[in-house]
Amino acid sequence: MEICALEIGFRARVKPMDDDVLHIKCVLDRIKFRLSIDEEISRIQWDRLNEHIEAHLQQLKTKNPPMLKPAMMEVQKVRQVMQQMLPPAPPVTQFPGGQPPGMATAAGGAN
Repeated sequence: MEICALEIGFRARVKPMDDDVLHIKCVLDRIKFRLSIDEEISRIQWDRLNEHIEAHLQQLKTKNPPMLKPAMMEVQKVRQVMQQMLPPAPPVTQFPGGQPPGMATAAGGAN
């Protein structure tokens, strides 16, 4: 279910009880499968999948440190392939005052 949410642009929460190695493997296997059938992975899909993998890696670092290095090696292989396939990420737009015009400020009013 997580992969479906990630692939349509939603974020999926990483839970403390997740089997991080299994979750990472499943996401990587899905990416590899899509690549093997020449199915496009969009920038937003990749960003969400990669963010989720990274969250599992961070959790794995504290929960099961010996498994971190092998998992990172597998992740790096896929990241290298994706780096070659995707255009560079667009630059982050900086707005004066940190927010787009019309957005509520911390004080509760609109700009």
